[in-house]
Amino acid sequence: MRTAPTAALEVITDLPPLHLLLKKEAMVNGYRLIAEDNSNSKIIHSDILTELNREELLKISLVDNCLPRYYFTQNYKVTFPSRHEWEQNRPIFNSESHVWYTDGSKTNEGVGAGVFGMNTKTYLHQSMDSFNSVFQAEIFAIELCLRENLNRAVINKKIYILSDSKAALQALRSNEVTSKLVWDCIQLLHQLASTNRVQLIRIPGHSGHVGNEIADTLARKGSASTFMMPRPFCGIPTSTAKHYINKWLRDMANHYWTHTEGNRQAKKFIPNISHARTKQLLTLNRSQIRITTGFLTGHCSVKKHLKTMGITQDDTCRMCNEDEETAEHILCHFSHSTTNGQVERTHSTLIEITRCIKAEYNIIDDKQAVLEAAHKYNETVHSVTGLKPQEVLFNKKKEIKINNNIPMQHIIKSTAPQQEMTLEKGLALLQAIHFERWGEL
Repeated sequence: MRTAPTAALEVITDLPPLHLLLKKEAMVNGYRLIAEDNSNSKIIHSDILTELNREELLKISLVDNCLPRYYFTQNYKVTFPSRHEWEQNRPIFNSESHVWYTDGSKTNEGVGAGVFGMNTKTYLHQSMDSFNSVFQAEIFAIELCLRENLNRAVINKKIYILSDSKAALQALRSNEVTSKLVWDCIQLLHQLASTNRVQLIRIPGHSGHVGNEIADTLARKGSASTFMMPRPFCGIPTSTAKHYINKWLRDMANHYWTHTEGNRQAKKFIPNISHARTKQLLTLNRSQIRITTGFLTGHCSVKKHLKTMGITQDDTCRMCNEDEETAEHILCHFSHSTTNGQVERTHSTLIEITRCIKAEYNIIDDKQAVLEAAHKYNETVHSVTGLKPQEVLFNKKKEIKINNNIPMQHIIKSTAPQQEMTLEKGLALLQAIHFERWGEL
């Protein structure tokens, strides 16, 4: 209904309140000013970031982004052979060439970089801060390799650096740089390439290349190691900063929903914001969404709400004639002796049919027996109406393709001994009834 509260609709549709969304956008722009090192305005406009907790604020203040920097003189080469080219014409390096493999890794334990020198038999691994990205780990692995060659004072050699990160190599080949870490790596590349022939090659990852597998093992070893270097190691990427800001937005939206006045029933059914629940709700059609939203918020055509709106004077439940007719009462607390008796008789019938099917036709699987019983029950023609239950209640003409080799008359006439219905069998029975009634609607 149009009376549905805005706060409840925002939670159902996973939309943050407008005032929090505006703050979030202000935080993103404040972070942009810090990243651009705009000293004239960042002090004023980035004050909004102080609403983050101290740890998150510290991380966001250490940014890796920078204003775009350009360079057009590359004295090194970057190539991207395809996987097919690697299989058909794998490059062969002579004994005088220096071949290095680099890789980065990010696991639940941490972030790390690994470097393996084929000719020099060098094994390097380095742990990084937990908020660094895989892209940064790949770039830092290449930087670690470059520093190792510079420390060795390699001159007049062909140096090949093989990495399986296409994004890292594309960043090093690009003429525009917006990352401080990438810019530092490019400066080292130019320095090493001034006295050597340096070529960066993309190698297909996890394709059985020994050098690449060793580098991957070293990178995972680095991610599992304890980070011992002084902070800040390097700035965080934009994606991580936005992650912390979005986390703040979700936490504040949940806090706002929990502490906002009213919405008693909606808070019982929707305790917090859930993207998965919203995604599932949006799979329904428009009519189903309207009905579901009405029952979740209590703003639907139930007598209690109609009385509140002044449309009717009686709010007694039309089914039990005892309690107030609210959406919560219908969904959770509805109880009526006559209706309960009818439900119990239906369950007893289904249990008896299930027992007869298992005994007479030697069906071992409880779930299959219950499905057969529910199908037979819904396919049985009533002696008075001449209609089947599924035709009367659900207007369901299409038959479900379940084993029809078990005739109903044999089930009814069976005199097999009584068997106990366990809890597991009862749950299977309810699932079968749901499948029969709603599975193809």
